[in-house]
Amino acid sequence: MNQWESGKLNCSTVSPDASILGLRSAKWNAAEQTMYASSMVIAVVNPQAAEVLGKFYNKDPKALTFLDLIAVAGKNWADLAPGNTEVANWGAVKGHATDCARSASCQVVAVALAYSASGQANLTGRELSNPKVKSVIDTFREKIDHTEGSTGRLTQKCFVNPVECDFFFTYESRIPDIEKQIPGATVLYNDRVIQADQVVLVTTTDPAQREAAVRFIEHIMSPPIQKLIAEKYGFRPGTVVDVAGPVQKLKLLRLGIVRNPNPILVKAVLASVSTSP
Repeated sequence: MNQWESGKLNCSTVSPDASILGLRSAKWNAAEQTMYASSMVIAVVNPQAAEVLGKFYNKDPKALTFLDLIAVAGKNWADLAPGNTEVANWGAVKGHATDCARSASCQVVAVALAYSASGQANLTGRELSNPKVKSVIDTFREKIDHTEGSTGRLTQKCFVNPVECDFFFTYESRIPDIEKQIPGATVLYNDRVIQADQVVLVTTTDPAQREAAVRFIEHIMSPPIQKLIAEKYGFRPGTVVDVAGPVQKLKLLRLGIVRNPNPILVKAVLASVSTSP
């Protein structure tokens, strides 16, 4: 994506890790992109941690939001459950996300947090100067462990040692694995959901290359390939197609999806979380 933006790479198509990344570029034309698959970023909360956080916030653990999790990251468990000596031994709240400079899942969470913190659906892009929004983004950048550059590696890391991950962010396509590896874990969608859409844009002006690129995209959008993407890899299909398995249930979820995120806000948030303070 960066090489294409800078003109160093001459390619027929461009496909960022998530559609919001295209919004950073003046060269990107969202009106001409094709969405061929989609996923949502979820928070996975350790069962014991979820129980304590539910009591701390006085709500059902399943009603926790991304903001709730970010607000306690790095705090001592002893302060969240006074008098509970067992919980006090847990040390600090350990939250994990990927490195925002290298991974789309982190970037999607960051933009979702900005929408949640603002409390508004329609943003202008100036909200990052709002102390409340800025505080949330700063906390996400500074109090969350962003060591891993890959969502897959982060997820595997937390599967291997769940007690070191009080909560972490990954993709909903991993829910079947989460149920097996961390039984009883609480899976959360944010109150403001930014979709991790998989999109492709034809960028070539050469007629022959453009024709080939369009044929390739048509192949990806065909029912057999869409069904494969959904049933084997756990992505929501980009077109209407009959699917079986876990994706069938995901499509029925009623989520607070943010339609058409503001490009100015997206660019500002990604710039903030992708660099050191």
